[in-house]
Amino acid sequence: MPPILRITVILVGICVVGCSEELNPERFPTTTVHGRVTIGDRPLPGGYVAIDPVEGSRGKLVIAPIRGNGTYTLSDVPIGRVILRVEQIPLASIPTSAGPLDARALERRLFDSPIRRTIPQGGSAHLPIDLIDEANRIMRSPR
Repeated sequence: MPPILRITVILVGICVVGCSEELNPERFPTTTVHGRVTIGDRPLPGGYVAIDPVEGSRGKLVIAPIRGNGTYTLSDVPIGRVILRVEQIPLASIPTSAGPLDARALERRLFDSPIRRTIPQGGSAHLPIDLIDEANRIMRSPR
């Protein structure tokens, strides 16, 4: 067999063997999270809820839309410490006087300081979010 053909056969063999062992996706514990996003006693009628694991927790970012009645459901949420964000808040739905904050201040505070939670292991988790309570909590916390 000519040397060039021998080298080609060896390289093809290495590629076939190397490519045949595909890595499986990494498994980590997850759960389903559901809840309702409100502004005081009114449901937030749109936007998205995003949950991302923080350092020390394993998982991936998951995002779900907020339905018209303020509810959301996320599957494959990582277990452990997470950062939760409410994104694309429909500002027209926020009352001009949302407690101590106006609509723009509410949006700015929630984006500047995300909501942190611990997702428990076992079963689905109920996670209600009140944007006014979260904004007030963020205002009281030292930075």
